[in-house]
Amino acid sequence: MSEFLGKPKRTDEDLYSRMRIYKKLPKLRKFFVNNDKPRIHVIVDYDLFEDLEKAVLKKYGNVTNDNINNAAIEALKLWIKENK
Repeated sequence: MSEFLGKPKRTDEDLYSRMRIYKKLPKLRKFFVNNDKPRIHVIVDYDLFEDLEKAVLKKYGNVTNDNINNAAIEALKLWIKENK
């Protein structure tokens, strides 16, 4: 898809301008926008993950993939800000 659009970093606006059908299909649009984004795979100790689950539960109310992802992004932004 990114090759079709001629750019590696696609946005919602790219999809709207090329294919109007995506306005009616938000999950498909989200898939194509997020599909080529970078991913980070991290292996953590069990104790650290249990602490993460407790912190996510405290902040967000439940432990889901989205909430863990949001917590990880928040931690990355904080770490980057402190180490720039």
